[in-house]
Amino acid sequence: MDSPSSPTRREMLLYHSRPKSSLKIRWVVLLLVCIVMVGTYYSLDIPAALHHQLQDTLDTGASSSSPSSSASASAISTQPFEFKFNLLFSVYSIPNTILPFFGGSCVDRAGASQSLVSFGLLALIGQILVALGGLFRSWPIMLAGRFVYGLGGENICVACSTVLNAWFDGGDTAFAFAISLATGRLGSVINNVISPQVANSLSTTVALSVGAGVNLVALVAAIIIGYVERREKRRTSKRAVDDMLSASLLAEAHLDEEPDVILNNTADDDDDLAGIERSYADDYDDFHVGEDTTHIYEEDSVQVRCSGVCSFGPLFWLLSLSCCVVYGCVLPFNNVASGILLERNYFVRPPVDCTLKYPDRCTAGTVLQNVTDDADFNPSRDSNGTACPIPNNAPILPTTLNITRN
Repeated sequence: MDSPSSPTRREMLLYHSRPKSSLKIRWVVLLLVCIVMVGTYYSLDIPAALHHQLQDTLDTGASSSSPSSSASASAISTQPFEFKFNLLFSVYSIPNTILPFFGGSCVDRAGASQSLVSFGLLALIGQILVALGGLFRSWPIMLAGRFVYGLGGENICVACSTVLNAWFDGGDTAFAFAISLATGRLGSVINNVISPQVANSLSTTVALSVGAGVNLVALVAAIIIGYVERREKRRTSKRAVDDMLSASLLAEAHLDEEPDVILNNTADDDDDLAGIERSYADDYDDFHVGEDTTHIYEEDSVQVRCSGVCSFGPLFWLLSLSCCVVYGCVLPFNNVASGILLERNYFVRPPVDCTLKYPDRCTAGTVLQNVTDDADFNPSRDSNGTACPIPNNAPILPTTLNITRN
């Protein structure tokens, strides 16, 4: 029998490399995936956070479009703002009803990390086009940017899920998925806070450009994920080759020095030894120094076909229906929530009988001159003499201005 301090023959031959799920660096990968998700959702929801700012910026530019504009651009410019605003989400969403099927196939063939970088680059290009559309006050450029962003947006989520599935297993998988999704939606929350402040303090174009900067950070995180994947693959290949050679030498030593032990081994050990030694012999003949040998130990790739959708069970379709119901209720409201809430709770049209005391004067500011007491201010009151409007009503504006300066 083997000495107690030495590993058994089964352990020596079956141990090739540590799985990714046992490496501490998987938590770094999770952090990087969270950064990618934050960047994706941040820029995705920028139009929702800048509803009124986009209306002030782009509706002004629509009326000044040049005569040389294309017919499609002219048709877009004549549509109401709400129609054009909702198109920003439609041109993103419509392609993504089909693209994830092809994106998933690309991830399976090209690899998760490579696909993640490609989709992240598409998202960055799309957001840059959106920012340029805001700069030039062009709806067609913004819509083209949102379409390009849609080509990578949802596929980024597919690639991130594949990366996490490769680095986590067991109970850690659900935990990693939950953390990435929750952190991604945190990007939407951060956008809802930061984007309006940047637009009001600087400009709408700057707020859109900040989204492009966030996407650039997400792309860098995706590139780092690819680097970690390649580095771990090289280490796995080196460990696998070392273990293969060590196990072969130890097996030969056992065959030469301890023939009695061989006879006492179980049939299962003999079967394992024979199978693994045959694979070693085949792989060793084709092995070259410096060659990536990870494929030797990976399972055969599964052929992915669209016809496989028909084999999905009822649980999958119930989950899909649940996602459609949840997203159908939440996302449309989130897209127009800022406009609805502002129009419902703020800037409400004041009562008809609410008028200024002096209709041709401002209510306050530097234009209001020679103010010595309260009687000289220009308050707004209703027919009963009650001060109006209430705090959430829109202010009363003068119909004309009569300004004289000394």
